[in-house]
Amino acid sequence: MIIQVNKNWWKDLFDETYLLTDARSVCDEELTVREVNFLEKILKLEKAWPILDLFCVHGRHALELSRR
Repeated sequence: MIIQVNKNWWKDLFDETYLLTDARSVCDEELTVREVNFLEKILKLEKAWPILDLFCVHGRHALELSRR
């Protein structure tokens, strides 16, 4: 099986919609901390529990959880 990928695939993924929605949160450390605080509270997470990051985007939540 041969799969051909357009070398400019990222132009479709990181378009104007991405810039208006997701891009602003990627580098917002305060937002990440607030979101992880919420996750810890609502899920009643314990430090010894393993976490699987299924979305594999930027990993900002997984990284913050790992720091804690």
